[in-house]
Amino acid sequence: MDENKISVLKAAYEAHKNELMQRHKMDTTAGAVTILFFLLSFRVISLYPPAAGVLSSLTVKCAGTIIFVMITDVAVYFMLKNYNKICELQRIIARIDVAFGFFDKDAYLPGESLYPVEWKKFGGRRSWSAFTRAALPIVLCAMVIALLWFKQF
Repeated sequence: MDENKISVLKAAYEAHKNELMQRHKMDTTAGAVTILFFLLSFRVISLYPPAAGVLSSLTVKCAGTIIFVMITDVAVYFMLKNYNKICELQRIIARIDVAFGFFDKDAYLPGESLYPVEWKKFGGRRSWSAFTRAALPIVLCAMVIALLWFKQF
């Protein structure tokens, strides 16, 4: 491989790796903010005394339900979209690793490859990861809505 291609691959690898790290940070932040939002909502609805008078109205309960569902929808959409981008970046990085020959036997180490062959498939979308990213905000939303509707004020 000539020097120009190697420098292009290095630059692409660095750019994609940086974006992948930023996506992981965004994913963690979005999950934490979503969890904190629902925990705060749960706390306000269940323990804040002035909320009792406001939350007893049917209109407020309906509006609250719609708002919580919309916020959950946006959070789940963002997390799944970000997860798809993370998987795409991992696949691109794995392809760059293949181009560098990290999976080729005897390329860097005698008698073995530098990376395990299983890492070639890294970045495949796993349904369990997508499910857990979506399930947690949905469960928290359902708990807050149930508390909103069934708590006796």
